[in-house]
Amino acid sequence: MFFGEGKGAQTPRGIFPWRELKGWTQAELAKRCGISATNTSLLENGKVEIGKRRAEQIAKAFGVHPAIIMFPEYEGNGIKKNAA
Repeated sequence: MFFGEGKGAQTPRGIFPWRELKGWTQAELAKRCGISATNTSLLENGKVEIGKRRAEQIAKAFGVHPAIIMFPEYEGNGIKKNAA
């Protein structure tokens, strides 16, 4: 599945693929970005919206620009275009 696919793409699809690529647990991501493990799980599962501040914290942990976390559909569209 590409980064931007699926319902609620802004939150779960912007976090889970990066966390999986890093091989991190939700608890490890929480520790690295300073967000509670509970909130990390809620964000990843699309239960709460990600805001600018949270996106910045998560992006910093992953070493990517916050826009990649907030708008992963753009990254997914680029991958699809290049794969064709």
